[in-house]
Amino acid sequence: MIDLDRTMFFKARFEIEAPQGEDVLWSLVLSVRDWSLRKARRDGYSLPQEMRFWSKLKSGEMLESPDGSVRLYAALHHGEFAQTWACQHVEDQRAPGCAPRRWITEVGFEGHSVDRGTVSIITMFSDMPGYIGPLQPAPKPNVPKLIASMLENDRLVCTIDGCEFGLAPVEFSCSDAPGIHERLANPYREAPAIVISPTRAGECLIDPEALASQLGPNATVYYTVDCSAMDVLNAEFEDESLRCYGGAVRVYAPHPHFGIVGDGFNHRFFSAADIREQGAEHYMAILRRALAEDVLARDTSVRIEDVNRLNRNAGKELAFKRRAEQIQDMALDQVKEMLDEAEGLARLAEDECDAMREELRQSRQTNHDLEARIAWLEHALGSQGGNAAEDGAATAMADTSELTIPAIARLFVSAFPDRIDFSERGWASLEDCRYEPRAFWSALHSMCTVLYPLYRDGAADKIGEFNSRSRFKFARGEGPQTRANSKFMRERKDEYQGRRLFIEPHICSSVGDPNSPQFIRIYFNWDEETERLVIGDTKHLTNCTTRKL
Repeated sequence: MIDLDRTMFFKARFEIEAPQGEDVLWSLVLSVRDWSLRKARRDGYSLPQEMRFWSKLKSGEMLESPDGSVRLYAALHHGEFAQTWACQHVEDQRAPGCAPRRWITEVGFEGHSVDRGTVSIITMFSDMPGYIGPLQPAPKPNVPKLIASMLENDRLVCTIDGCEFGLAPVEFSCSDAPGIHERLANPYREAPAIVISPTRAGECLIDPEALASQLGPNATVYYTVDCSAMDVLNAEFEDESLRCYGGAVRVYAPHPHFGIVGDGFNHRFFSAADIREQGAEHYMAILRRALAEDVLARDTSVRIEDVNRLNRNAGKELAFKRRAEQIQDMALDQVKEMLDEAEGLARLAEDECDAMREELRQSRQTNHDLEARIAWLEHALGSQGGNAAEDGAATAMADTSELTIPAIARLFVSAFPDRIDFSERGWASLEDCRYEPRAFWSALHSMCTVLYPLYRDGAADKIGEFNSRSRFKFARGEGPQTRANSKFMRERKDEYQGRRLFIEPHICSSVGDPNSPQFIRIYFNWDEETERLVIGDTKHLTNCTTRKL
């Protein structure tokens, strides 16, 4: 913010809200209207009173007095979720024999929603440049009456740090002291806080009312004339360097860190001796300049040029969007032509892909069976010696289709004794098993080489990993309707080595027809003591689906 010919008189920034979900910006405009009309009556000029003129001001149009000495400019930007608005009240003030003075009050609003937003108020003045003659007297420090108008507006709630504020200081007693300390120590506090301590005679060396009337919402002024109340507040501070006593004044800066040693040096302290020596007016002027006039890096405000910039950028974005849509339409037409041409080629290629997919599926099936035999052979050769290994190898190399289902089960238990076993019920179920031997072989191979490591290593997503690495599917349990049927669930109770075994988990083939030789259902569970996969049944157990069938 660079206004080289202007003198900063006052600045403030706080939150506003319409309590009943109304348009908070319109409530702000009504406060500006009330303040402007009061000034007009006091200073002897006129401004339009009809609401339609102030509605136009909200929309970004200009208002002025008949003689042109007072002008109100505005700009409005409609954002995606809220509005941004700025207004500038310009008043030319004349005094006989003195340089004309121009007062400018800028009101900025940044909406967060329809009923909430942040408002900034800046008041400046400038004397006519190059005027050879005396200037008008320097204005006395005060808070612009626009803020009082906003506080009096029943349709607005004005807050700082989430609390409503006023223009009067806050007097506290002993019972209030803990709450005051909590506010002072709040690390998220945005506004400075000033504590005025009493002398032993119960006197405040700086008038709290006068100080608050100069600072407004830029700082909260706390005071007491009760020395015992001040003692209670000081007792809340563990660090003595944070205390205030004996008529002194302390300014507690925003975002305090009272728990850090030495933080007391960040909070300015004016001793009673210094205040008596320099005078209260001297320190009030210091606080007025530092807190209500100086513009700091953290002080952000919305000005008319900011709103105009938002509107220009929005216009550029809209023009760019329209041009982009035109280019996109042209590109889509070209792409459509290309897609039509490519679609014909794709149909030709799709027939070839279907044939290749079928060939690949058959090759994968053959590879899977071969891998099962090789893995079994390698395990047998690594874990056994002599004739036993040779016999196992010979058996593994034999045509699987010539083996019976019980024989295949015994081969796998012999080859992977530490990974898989059958309960007595599981062995018995093999006698009536009519599965296709190659499919049964592949299922046991997947359990030994894919599913077993997942249980052993405690994999979090056993289902996902098994289903991605095997042509079989793994289900950890039955559906809710089956589980609710106690008769069906009793079929899944088994024993292994004298221990209970609940064989609800199972693997199954993608073939759903129980009459198909490729149909596979193997029910099992993990035995914690032997750390094996124990198979309890190889036939399809009854569930709600099979009952319906």
